[in-house]
Amino acid sequence: MAHDEALQYGALIRAHLAADDPFLYGTQWGDPRHGTLRYLVERYARRRKIPGDLSRVVDRYIRPYVRPSSTVLEIGSGGGRWTQFLLRARKIIVVEIVPEFCEYLEHRFGPRFEFYLTSGDEMRGVADASVDFVFSFGTLVHLPVPVVEAYVRESFRVLRPGGIAVLQYSDKTKQAAQLPGAQDAGFSATTGASFPPMCRDAGFEVLTHDLRLLNHSNIIVVRRPS
Repeated sequence: MAHDEALQYGALIRAHLAADDPFLYGTQWGDPRHGTLRYLVERYARRRKIPGDLSRVVDRYIRPYVRPSSTVLEIGSGGGRWTQFLLRARKIIVVEIVPEFCEYLEHRFGPRFEFYLTSGDEMRGVADASVDFVFSFGTLVHLPVPVVEAYVRESFRVLRPGGIAVLQYSDKTKQAAQLPGAQDAGFSATTGASFPPMCRDAGFEVLTHDLRLLNHSNIIVVRRPS
């Protein structure tokens, strides 16, 4: 995310706070608290551009990996629509480039987070082999490929041996990730064929690669070998 985009998001989240909006910022792009039936109504009856049944992301790719003893790290929390499902962990590290999102998380969930403000492609403030679970959704899909590669390498570095990362990434072979004109830059130029090798090059083992759940992106589950 470029500096000017960070400023833009900062202004948006300040406006959201000022309006005292009861909904979590970010749920305008889909609410993972909604079950499958609600998703079908929103997607097909109301024609909302929701990328998939987000409740299944929670059930398949967050809940099995977050335990009361865990140290978890989220890359790009935004307004916390996924952070809310990490709250049962012992320690939650949030890596953000927008300071206002950190303030917003504390406003909504209390002062229970450890924040690291990244320069844009690193997590140097997080110690090596100190994290059990890394999660990212809604962030890597919008970043240049070299930045995505840097975050994959950093995820490997901060995970303990045996630790798990769940990463959502853009799939440019899917029509929903192919936007017209200048908007096309909104989705990263990664694909279902290119992302697993990127993870293996960083040292990861690929456990699960979900190509079907989301219409503009995929989810990969990788492990740092023990």
